[in-house]
Amino acid sequence: MNKKLISFLSVLLITLWISNPVFAANIASSTSTGTNNTSTINQAGDLHDATVIQDGDDNTSNVNQTVSNNDATVTQIGDSNTSDVNQDFGGSDNVATVNQDGPYGTAVGSVSTINQVGSSNTATVDQDDYNTSTINQNGSDNDAMVTQILFFGSDSNTSTVTQGNLNRATVNQSGTMNFSTINQEYNNDAYVIQEGDYNEANINQDSLVSGLSNAFSSGNFADIDQSGDYNVATVNQDDGNTAYVVQDGLGTGASLNTVLINQWDDGAFASATQTIGDGNGITINQAQGTCCGLGVFHSATVVQNGSLNTATVTQVD
Repeated sequence: MNKKLISFLSVLLITLWISNPVFAANIASSTSTGTNNTSTINQAGDLHDATVIQDGDDNTSNVNQTVSNNDATVTQIGDSNTSDVNQDFGGSDNVATVNQDGPYGTAVGSVSTINQVGSSNTATVDQDDYNTSTINQNGSDNDAMVTQILFFGSDSNTSTVTQGNLNRATVNQSGTMNFSTINQEYNNDAYVIQEGDYNEANINQDSLVSGLSNAFSSGNFADIDQSGDYNVATVNQDDGNTAYVVQDGLGTGASLNTVLINQWDDGAFASATQTIGDGNGITINQAQGTCCGLGVFHSATVVQNGSLNTATVTQVD
């Protein structure tokens, strides 16, 4: 084989490797230190990997990945950070991790949004200070974990997780004035732990309430643990569900700890516990659903310590 033919074949193989996504395995890395940093990574294809590390103030990072087997890791240390990860409405097996970073590394005014569409997705967000985290996963077998940390200072955290089916969501908020909403449908697990003041947690495992596509959900598990003061917990579930709510808060006649659990169709179990405080309220409604089930085989447990507390359990078939 002559040298011209060898050179031609080499150029041909390189061209095929660049143009054909079967051969493509993209890796992108962006590192910036300073103030007013911006990083944008767009990848199209499969088997992607993107890593962004920013150290400074006023940082912004956007990562967009398309098709399947995508991986994105964003770490922001400093003030006023914003991270956007979209993987990008067409793939599966996606993993996104965002740290915006504390404690003591300080991440003030951080915002993280992760959107994943497909199956077998995993999203993890770790935040501190004035944080807002939104994770939207549309598909099956998704996993989302949000941790919003307070070791010192004052946090006003907000977390929203929306998932399709067969999903697991865990939200851990240890600051003050936290708000958490988890919307799920089908065979889902949801855990919310809030330590601080003025916490509110909402878990919707019923598509008529959550706004997701299907008319019923089954085999759901919800667990809310609130150890701050003046907490509010709401759980909505549909068909064969289990709900646990524990509140360890002061509670007064003016600012009550409240629990509302709504369960529809058959075989539901609800447990609500308020360990301390006065004037707290628990309401559990277990009834027949709109689409199926007879409203039978329900079970409810209520435990309250303190005075002037109220509890209402309604079971309708």
